[in-house]
Amino acid sequence: MKLASVAHALRAIESLTLETLICFVTLASAIKNDIILTQEATYDPLLPPLHLPDSILTFLCSACSLLLDSVRTCWSELANSIWSDEFTLKGSHMKLFEDYGYQHAAMTFYPLYKMCPDRECDRHKKGLRLSKAQQLRAVYFSSHDGAVPAYSISMQCEGCSTTYHHNYKVVGEDQIYYDFVDGLPDVLQVASHYFVDTRIGQLWKTMMHTACVSATNCARIYNSAMAQDNQFPPGWKFSPMVTMDHVWDMFIIMSLLDDSRRRQQALVVQQKIEQALRFQHQMALRNQCMRAYGQPLARRHHCVKCTRLYKGPNDQYTSVVRVIVVDGVMIGRPCCSISYCTNSLHSVNDRFCPTHMTNHGHECVILGCSRQAVHGGKTCSDIAHKAVEELHALRGQSRFQLQERLERSRAVHSHPLLVESDDDGAHSDEGEQDFTVKSQKDRRTLRAQFGRNRTCCEVLIVLPCGLIWKRTTMYKAEAVGAVATFIKQSFPDPMTRPTHIFYDNNCSLAKHVKDDPFFKDIGLSVDVFHFNCKHSEADTFCQENCNPAAFPELTGNNGTWYFNSSACEQANAWFGKYNSITQGMRPEKYDFFLDEMITCRNEVTLEKLKKGKCKPSTWPLLNTFE
Repeated sequence: MKLASVAHALRAIESLTLETLICFVTLASAIKNDIILTQEATYDPLLPPLHLPDSILTFLCSACSLLLDSVRTCWSELANSIWSDEFTLKGSHMKLFEDYGYQHAAMTFYPLYKMCPDRECDRHKKGLRLSKAQQLRAVYFSSHDGAVPAYSISMQCEGCSTTYHHNYKVVGEDQIYYDFVDGLPDVLQVASHYFVDTRIGQLWKTMMHTACVSATNCARIYNSAMAQDNQFPPGWKFSPMVTMDHVWDMFIIMSLLDDSRRRQQALVVQQKIEQALRFQHQMALRNQCMRAYGQPLARRHHCVKCTRLYKGPNDQYTSVVRVIVVDGVMIGRPCCSISYCTNSLHSVNDRFCPTHMTNHGHECVILGCSRQAVHGGKTCSDIAHKAVEELHALRGQSRFQLQERLERSRAVHSHPLLVESDDDGAHSDEGEQDFTVKSQKDRRTLRAQFGRNRTCCEVLIVLPCGLIWKRTTMYKAEAVGAVATFIKQSFPDPMTRPTHIFYDNNCSLAKHVKDDPFFKDIGLSVDVFHFNCKHSEADTFCQENCNPAAFPELTGNNGTWYFNSSACEQANAWFGKYNSITQGMRPEKYDFFLDEMITCRNEVTLEKLKKGKCKPSTWPLLNTFE
């Protein structure tokens, strides 16, 4: 009877076609939030209003080519269906919304809540809806329609003064993101006036992980391949072009929200702080967790490729063999020029951290010279030191000319996926450099540091199955003492502690840890490749103690090697490609980015292990260590 009544009422509308009816339902559903915003505070948003405001009626009349009475009739008969269903604007319907919508904005982003969810709030107790709204012009980077104009609507509760936005609420000075239990929302707000489709953010992240594409090139690819030539209304002052900052903000927000969801905690950042520093504290907290526990997918992992139940001579299971591979890779970031200082720089272009800048910031750049540099220069008044500065300037001019040639060559033979740095500027004179200075009496070689310093390398712990367990930054050199400390800190849990370690410098490591009880029952051998190619047969200690052939548990039943001792070299071939991207990053962002890339790689690797029937599993969790 209900359908018959609706059909009878709609049949009375002249020239009403099925296409027009679908258009009406789709557009009316798309503006439900706009309809709610015009209602009184006591209105129940779960029910459709009996009457539409004049502005909505005018829009539907124009977009659907219907008379005013016809729109009222359609709403009267179809309101309940429209209110209970969700329809998505696509194709021709999106175009109609752009042509006839409010000031031609294609999208409007509303808060998640229509009523303040705080049960202690007076307005919540009275059942009053959020009604104090603020509207801002914005740009939405979509996956289908490119960059489109949009509006951002925020609603303030007049009872508790909480302001609700599309993805988060602002309480006092805290910006608290909603609990996205079922996964990330379809759209994320990356800045006050910019929104990004989550699928685009996932695409950028995948490009970074699989192809080591920089944020700059992610933005270029979107602007050239996906932005489309959408017309923005006159006076829309916000650029429709994706920038490097948009890509980084999207990457950081997505990664932090995923991490918060896994830990079942809300993501809270400071609201009244500049965008570049807003997420720094949360990134630092995440970095601390990674340093303490390692990668979540790897730290309790075991499978047939990295763990072996070893049978002894009597064909009896005698032990569980757990193997790790350790190696360093040349990738770094700016750091203080004082050896082993781990303090952050005030600016990535500084030579010293704030602590050491006071005493060393104006010293002569010649190493070993503690005199003050002359005004306007970088060296002291010593003639030889001034000659070094002049020689450095000449080198810089020659380098600049060669750099110009390189850039012209790149312009002629350009490639869209050319890896570029997201640094503020190139620093070709980083680190220490040697200069030969001639005089009438002698010839001297002086070492100087004109530019900023960089960390030495990253050391990775990789399982033979390919999962990366942990990484750490070496500031001055890949010293065996530092590597030994890193290994000990990475395995506090006896359940996951390795029984064998592959490391290309294990002959030195074995001597260093010979009296360390942690390494008492751990085999130390050089990986097969380096042992055959880079370790001398004349080194008796290495041949007797670090030869992988001396450990029968490393050999498979068919005489081949059971474990992949080159797993770290293979990981380094991928990991080292990020050097040009990270060379100008601050410590918090550097650690956060690299750890997130490792997490992405581990997710892919774990899926391969599952499909490859490698029986991946996890050791029991011991609360003592996590």
